Amino acid sequence: MAADGARTDDPDRLACEFAGAQLRPLVAALLGATPTRFRSVGAWGREAWAALAPPQAVSSRPATATGTAVSATVSRGGSSRWRLPPARLDRWAPPQPAAGVERLGVARMAAFQARNPMQCSTEDRAEIAIEVCDGVLVHSLLGNLKPGDIPAGVRACAISVLIDKYFCPGTVVQAGYPLDMRYAGPREALLHALFRQNYGCSHQIVGRDHAGVGSYYGPFDAHRIFDEIPANALATQPLKIDWTFWCYRCGGMASARTCPHDDVDRLLVSGTKLRKWLSEGQQVPQEFSRPEVLQILREYYASLEASERVEVKLGGHSAR
Repeated sequence: MAADGARTDDPDRLACEFAGAQLRPLVAALLGATPTRFRSVGAWGREAWAALAPPQAVSSRPATATGTAVSATVSRGGSSRWRLPPARLDRWAPPQPAAGVERLGVARMAAFQARNPMQCSTEDRAEIAIEVCDGVLVHSLLGNLKPGDIPAGVRACAISVLIDKYFCPGTVVQAGYPLDMRYAGPREALLHALFRQNYGCSHQIVGRDHAGVGSYYGPFDAHRIFDEIPANALATQPLKIDWTFWCYRCGGMASARTCPHDDVDRLLVSGTKLRKWLSEGQQVPQEFSRPEVLQILREYYASLEASERVEVKLGGHSAR
């Protein structure tokens, strides 16, 4: 008997621990990381006993494409201090896989993987995808993220105002998927493409360090992994886009493939660096993000108590 009264010889608990220990190396091999390196990888190992259970549905939520408003209030400690503007966030799930394509009425649609609010560089990638395809599905993950990441409701509202004010009607739709980030880099990029294939997406935008963390993966490993799988293994094809940024000498948005200038002329800002600026109350260059988006994010960070703030550290690719 444990000190807390729980039985240490509970067969279900022992079976879970045994299965987790046995499957943890397999999970690490699949993700390309050690179980102790990242929280999400360790969680997969601990929860791997679920693989021995009967088959489960991907999502218990009923399939819908009607759309629901995200929570309109940021509430902490039992008090509601700040109300978010309304935002439409569709939550589609199979067996209605092509809801995004059907809603936009397009033949080809690119999925944009979102775990940060969209800023000018990601807006530029979406515009490139609209030119190549016919529309873009901004697909936010609604599960657990790293401490200090911006909550899904805040991200959805910031993305919603960007879509409403800066994209042509009928070209972009926003939706959510109830999945935790695993920060598994290129392998997770393949997993994301498989999910988006079920949503009827012909392409997935793959940028710099897709689903990466720190400098554990190379900035374009997620580009290369799509070349390593058999041809036509996925219906959803990668739309590989280099790092995009504002170039002061070019006088506009550019990428490493189109801009000949040095880093000193470029505004290179990662989502991590943006969160650091906002959490510390620093100014954000106007070329980096739309003012309406920054207003929502500043109001969110201003609503946080000191105990709720997380120190954002720069490292790896985000430190550039």
